[in-house]
Amino acid sequence: MNLSKVSISSSTISNFPFKFFIDILNTKNQYSNLKISISILSSSAESIIPTITRDEIGKYCVGFTPSFAGNLQIKVEYNKKPIGKSPFIVTVRDPIVCFAQNQILDCLINKQYFTIQKITQLKLGDIKNQTIKDDEVKLIGYALQVNSTLKYISLNNNFLSDEAAKSIANALQVNSTLQVLYLNRNQISDEGAKSIGKSLLTNSNLAELYLQCNNIKD
Repeated sequence: MNLSKVSISSSTISNFPFKFFIDILNTKNQYSNLKISISILSSSAESIIPTITRDEIGKYCVGFTPSFAGNLQIKVEYNKKPIGKSPFIVTVRDPIVCFAQNQILDCLINKQYFTIQKITQLKLGDIKNQTIKDDEVKLIGYALQVNSTLKYISLNNNFLSDEAAKSIANALQVNSTLQVLYLNRNQISDEGAKSIGKSLLTNSNLAELYLQCNNIKD
């Protein structure tokens, strides 16, 4: 009897890491060290190679980052037999379209779930001291591209890198309402600062920008 299972979401967004989990169990409910086979095929017949890590014997984490919108077919097998309801269909959405249409899509920020509607309707953004990751800032950047109410946001004390700064810079090229941006005490270097500076050439609304205590050279 096959008690193995796959924990997988039916949707995600492009350019954001996607993970799902596999438990391979035998009839005694003990983890079985069996070799698994995973294939991911896009709607354009493009194959995606995921990274597979094993947390424990029989417990696997599969991850990849889809770079386009569309449907993915994910086959999960061991001993050439499908696990659970394999193949699974995962819909990859364009995040800009999702935010613009206020579609509800859960995203994890510092172990708290926020919907796209909540992020796009923010009026006061205080996300300091949250130790959020660069990928999570990418979601905030997408939201800022369509947000028309947020005037202030603080991302202080989050260990954000140049990749996060680039996500914010991309948003600043489009956003026309944000007036105050705090990025103090992060890990932004000259490269990230240059990205933000370049975005300000086309953004005339941001009045205050704070980048103290980063890795920016004088």
